[in-house]
Parts: sequence; C-alpha cells; structure tokens
Amino acid sequence: MRFDFGDDGDCTGEILVWDPPQTLEYEWRFAGEDESVVRWELHDAEGGTLLVLDHRRLGADQATGYAAGWHAHLDVLEGYLAGTAVSWQQRFDALLSDYRATSADA
Repeated sequence: MRFDFGDDGDCTGEILVWDPPQTLEYEWRFAGEDESVVRWELHDAEGGTLLVLDHRRLGADQATGYAAGWHAHLDVLEGYLAGTAVSWQQRFDALLSDYRATSADA
C-alpha cells in the first residue's frame, strides 16, 4: 500500500491482514521513523458499528502526534458523514495541545 502525503512524503508498507469487511492491517513505513503497524477493525455494536484503530510500535516521540492526527482524521470522517466540513489542520492543532498535555500528566 502507499499513501501520498504530497510535500510531506509517502508512507508505504505491505498489507499484513486483509479480511473484508472486518479487518485491514498494514505496515507503516514513513521516512525518518521506525516501522510501525496500523490495524483497522470493524465490529457490530448495538445500533451501529464500532471502529477500532490500533497504530502500534510507535516511538514515544511519535505517539502523541499520531494520536492527534488519527483523531483529527476520524473527526473529518464524522463531519463528512454528517454533511459538515471539518478542517483537518485546525482539528489537529487543537487536539495536539490536548494530547501533549495528557501525555505530560502521565
């Protein structure tokens, strides 16, 4: 798989698990970072679907930024499904401060 982030670079990796429509897991290789793994799972939940996102094997220096980034992406998706525009960058900036404060408290 390959994600093109434009000027920010590419992320590549091999698909490790492909079990549609429940599970997708793949390597996450981004220049300058240790290799990590992303896993998406969908589970039946009362009244809908539960999405579980696990991005593991992240370095401590990367985890906070990825937590805010994935959270912002999911907020953009939620907005899209609700017909509301959400700015990823604005959401990311707001969340990053919260995640940094939380990790400093830990």
